[in-house]
Amino acid sequence: MKRIFFTILAVVLIIASVKSFAQIIPNTGFEAWSTVASYENPDFWQTGNAGSVQLGGTPTVIKSTDSNGGQFSAQLQTSTTTAGFNFPGIAACGNINVVGIGNVSFTGGFPCNVRYAALTGYYKYTSGNGIDKAVVTAFLFKRNGAVRDTVAIATKTFTQDTTWGMFVDSFVYKSGTMTPDSALIIITSSENLGFAQLGSVLNVDDLLLTGVIAGVKNVLPEIVNINVYPNPATETVNFSISNIKNAKTLSIYDILGKKIKTVEIVSALISVSTEGLNNSLYFYQLADSNNQIISTGKFSVKK
Repeated sequence: MKRIFFTILAVVLIIASVKSFAQIIPNTGFEAWSTVASYENPDFWQTGNAGSVQLGGTPTVIKSTDSNGGQFSAQLQTSTTTAGFNFPGIAACGNINVVGIGNVSFTGGFPCNVRYAALTGYYKYTSGNGIDKAVVTAFLFKRNGAVRDTVAIATKTFTQDTTWGMFVDSFVYKSGTMTPDSALIIITSSENLGFAQLGSVLNVDDLLLTGVIAGVKNVLPEIVNINVYPNPATETVNFSISNIKNAKTLSIYDILGKKIKTVEIVSALISVSTEGLNNSLYFYQLADSNNQIISTGKFSVKK
């Protein structure tokens, strides 16, 4: 089994089989949560909550109403255990195995067969003692027999920023031609497991994989602005597109990343019926004729 040393977190990533998730980041807005034992976990994500509780601490990843959009975000916070060990908030779009203090392994991920250019999202961060940093890292992999080769890595480090802001983190590709088949995203409230600082709190929301890498060069499509109204929508939601020259399709996803509808772009104003859509938050992606994502966003339905 191939091992990848993630030095920023000072933990070992053990890459194994991939679970069957949707083609975009599952539960990208952290709106869906389920109760596990005495705490909640975001659906399709795993957290370090079990490890923290087993070591006599409290859950370190919680559902927060302090969000960039929608109802919730994921809040990762570093807390202490009864043994006096500071345990950071850890979340992964895959599996987390805590096998001892300072020894955490990550397995699995979700299907991804596009050479994306960047991982984007929204965050706010309070740094413990003013010296801690939070980290989000995305890996793209390609199956190679019994192991997975690393195709690309994107790593973003957060310092103190107590207001919501957007981050963009470009992938660094190991291969100029290899297309991935899976991805793994890992988030932590402290960059170093052995020196995690109390008081570090990271909120993350609305993660997306955007843009496309073609060959060895970054090919970022022209970004198109979309005005969505009414929002929340009742019977119809309208998408007013600033430039439809390269726009081809508009796809709508639910909060778990399942594609609900795809609409062909035939004019600058597209109206989509909310029939069959429940009261909830939804995400959209506008793609061009090459299937590159040129705009993303969200809207809600309230009937």
